[in-house]
Amino acid sequence: MSRLAALALLFVSACNAYSDSEFIGEYERLYCESYALCASDEMARTVNEKECLEYLRYQRYPVDNNECKYNSDAAESCVTDLGKSGCTGDEPEIPLICEDVFSKCAIPHVPKPSDPPIRPAD
Repeated sequence: MSRLAALALLFVSACNAYSDSEFIGEYERLYCESYALCASDEMARTVNEKECLEYLRYQRYPVDNNECKYNSDAAESCVTDLGKSGCTGDEPEIPLICEDVFSKCAIPHVPKPSDPPIRPAD
């Protein structure tokens, strides 16, 4: 492959990468859609899709305080795989690649009904 072709491929790849804020928006949307499909009746009564989105929007992501390095390649794969994933019991199945988006730092999720009540993060 010529240098020019390699540079063009690199440029196109970089242009298609998710920014951290784009990833967060897509992750939240897909997670909450899956949550609404997978949730048990009890869970759905506690938190519906709209409440799920509201809850996640108040959570701190690792990128907010520079705790972890953001990986746009893992973010793209996470969103793609999350859009195709199913349920694990009554919760969305989160693809393993999502663990690599913020260098092994956890991405927020909606607590189960048995967890403490949902409150916005400080």
